[in-house]
Amino acid sequence: MSQVTISRMNKQPFPVDATEHQNLMDEWALAIGRFMVQFTSCEYWTYQYIKTFGSNLLGKATGDLMLNARAPIAESLILEIGLVPEIQNRVEAAFKKLMDLASSRNLVAHNGPMLHVYTNADDELLLEIELRSAKKHEKQISIERLNQLTAEARALDEELVLLYGDVQQKKNQVPAGQ
Repeated sequence: MSQVTISRMNKQPFPVDATEHQNLMDEWALAIGRFMVQFTSCEYWTYQYIKTFGSNLLGKATGDLMLNARAPIAESLILEIGLVPEIQNRVEAAFKKLMDLASSRNLVAHNGPMLHVYTNADDELLLEIELRSAKKHEKQISIERLNQLTAEARALDEELVLLYGDVQQKKNQVPAGQ
């Protein structure tokens, strides 16, 4: 998070390098883009799971649903197969992680990084560039956190790929009637 401290005692204007600000915005754009691309890959798997474990017709019928409505359908279709506990736990954890990341995705998709002004205990003004919800100011993401979320989405994407294969293996399914 970029931060500048300004004393209120000094009421003189101070120079700002517009190039530096643009470079910071470029860093944010890259971080946002990386996260959104990685999250989109995770979201893609909900469509695949529905078509594979449901049907193409169900895939078409749910294709326009928002993620918070589509993800439980995909998860239910997978769990309905009847999985050994280890695989079932992984499926449940993956879908929980997907929904956790979806909250951050929505914050990032609907709010841009902006310069925010705060005061500290010494009554100095603090200028920080951060991504903050326009509706709920307590919801915010620093660029460092955004990079962590990207890594989490990348790991989730890998898990969703592995699960796609694992849930289809007979050894990971509970035989009918048990």
